[in-house]
Order: sequence, then C-alpha cells, then structure tokens
Amino acid sequence: MGSVGAPEILVVFLVALIVLGPDRLPKAAKQLGRAVAEFRRVSSGFQDEVKRAIDFTDDRPAGDASPSAPSTPSASSAAPARPQPSAAPGSPDIDLPPPPDDPRRN
Repeated sequence: MGSVGAPEILVVFLVALIVLGPDRLPKAAKQLGRAVAEFRRVSSGFQDEVKRAIDFTDDRPAGDASPSAPSTPSASSAAPARPQPSAAPGSPDIDLPPPPDDPRRN
C-alpha cells in the first residue's frame, strides 16, 4: 500500500465539498482537526506511559526478579514481615495480598 499523495487529497477534498457543501465543510474540517489533535494527545500519553514502564523495569537491579519477592522473617518478630512493593513514581502505595500459591497463605 502506498502513501496518500496530492492527487488523492484533492479528490477527497472535492468529494467532501460536494457531499457537505460550502457551508458545512469548514465546520467538518474543524471537527476533524480537533479529533486528530485529541488522538495525537492520547497516543503520545500512551507512549509516555509505556516508556516509563520500560524504564522502570530497566532500572531494577538484575538480582531482583520481582518487587514483592518473599523475604526471610527475622527471629525477633512473631509474624513474618511482608516486603513492601516498590511503587512507580506518582502511583498510590497499594498493599496487595499474597498470591494463592504463596506458602505464607495458610
């Protein structure tokens, strides 16, 4: 598939002029421009979130397989200590229950 060139754009513009007429064409073009701008804003926000997620996982140390890996309890504590999950900047600190296959869940 090729790209859209000047002749194709001209044909689309002429068809839009015939279908919409000269009164409604500027309004339609303005709405189309707003829709394209909103799409670009949303897609750039999505790209930023993906880049932040990739950078966050790249910044973790190599030995740290998961942020909520079980730790060994200290001898002085009666209940085992739960490791704190590392939260991304700007995200709320959420304390999640252990997964169903976790041996601490008895």
